[in-house]
Amino acid sequence: MHQSTHRHRIAAFPPIPSEPALPVVIDQVTPSSRGGTAPVKRVLDEPLRVEVDVLAEEASVRVFLRWRLRGVLRWEEKAMILLGDYRYGAEIRFPLAGDYEFAVRVALAAGTGEALSPAESLVVERTLARSAAWVALASFRNATGSTPGEWLPRLDALKLMGFDIAILPPLGGREGGIDAGFGTAEDVEWLLRAAAQRGMELALTLTVGDATALAYGGDFAARWEVWAERARRLVALGVRALACPDAHLAPAAFWGRLVAELRAAYPDLVFLAGGGGSRKQRIALARIGFSQSLSTIGQTGSVVELKRLVHDHHPPEEDDPRRSCLWPEFSGVETTLAEKKIRIALAALLSPAWGISENWIAGADGHGPLASFVSQMNRIRHANPVLRESGTAVVCHSPRHGVLPLLRGQGRSTVLAVLNVAPEPTPVDAWIHLPRALESDCFAARDLFTGRATPWHGSAHLVGLDGFDRCVRVFRLENEEEFGGSVLP
Repeated sequence: MHQSTHRHRIAAFPPIPSEPALPVVIDQVTPSSRGGTAPVKRVLDEPLRVEVDVLAEEASVRVFLRWRLRGVLRWEEKAMILLGDYRYGAEIRFPLAGDYEFAVRVALAAGTGEALSPAESLVVERTLARSAAWVALASFRNATGSTPGEWLPRLDALKLMGFDIAILPPLGGREGGIDAGFGTAEDVEWLLRAAAQRGMELALTLTVGDATALAYGGDFAARWEVWAERARRLVALGVRALACPDAHLAPAAFWGRLVAELRAAYPDLVFLAGGGGSRKQRIALARIGFSQSLSTIGQTGSVVELKRLVHDHHPPEEDDPRRSCLWPEFSGVETTLAEKKIRIALAALLSPAWGISENWIAGADGHGPLASFVSQMNRIRHANPVLRESGTAVVCHSPRHGVLPLLRGQGRSTVLAVLNVAPEPTPVDAWIHLPRALESDCFAARDLFTGRATPWHGSAHLVGLDGFDRCVRVFRLENEEEFGGSVLP
């Protein structure tokens, strides 16, 4: 007789709780820090809008957004507003830089209890962490040597061109010393103060050198201490911006520990990661604390390739941890003046932060065609805050081959840039089709190079281009009240 070996499985049920669960569910908190592994990023006075689903009887609960600096006992709170369909929202701003945490608290009626969401991580940085205009100084020595005072005229010229931060080359070797050809630590401190008096900052270059040895073996503790001491010395000089050109070469553990240590003592530090590595590496560096991620724009290519560039630096996912810092690159490819202008315009108008090497600015003294154009780009950025924010860029449609129209912002006072990426020697007219949301009986397109305003009607508009002075056109779209109904000829 066959004996069955089948065993009956007994289902395991969770134990019955001793107390009934609260009649509330907190779900879908946005933005999310993914359990603290990807802190949400904001800058000073930039709004943080938090939304949450609270499943409960609407009349029986009150929902609050709470936040505090990490390490502080007391929570600040603000009532959240019902948006509909069990969705609540609130918006707050932060006056101080630092590491924060925020959460949602749901209070039941008549004091019968409360529910809390897990705390989310938030990093608040100063405004330049999002929207700086960087320039990399070419060198600190010529054939006869130089003193810090000799660099002040160059800094004055770069400040007049609209730059916020000038990056100094590496000042010393592995032990964090100062290059004897430049001067002493006191000379660096003097130069930092002189730049600050001019409303400009200096960033020091922090390299990890032979970081590949650290990544693949060796005494991590010893190497860590050498590089950490170098970074401490640079920050101790008074610098509040660090450029790390080879950040992708060192393991994430190195940067995570270093950034956390320095930020704990100096919450206003700005970290710029170099342009090397893959997109995933740049995202990883952003999540462990880098403020901006440098990317270069080389040969512009076709409109289709530029659309991919726009998508990469303005991804659809909310709260992408990267803050792109675009830099035009001219080396290795023979480029015309028009092509250089197009790359500069893409970098300056497409990302909240941008930069350029001093080598590519003719003269660096406020003269020359590229220097003048760079000054205009920075002036346009400062006059139009939407270009220094993290909003989405929209590629508009143009039936004209080789024309790329980019729209930054929403509603009125948005900025439209039209680039002739395949410059032709003869003038051309290109039709630009704006989104339906911008259709109006009448509004003005103000040319931000000349200041002249032209009335536009409907959604299709004609823009004149050429391959020289007008290969880049930038307009601010204004309603009737903004341009007063009067249009310049």
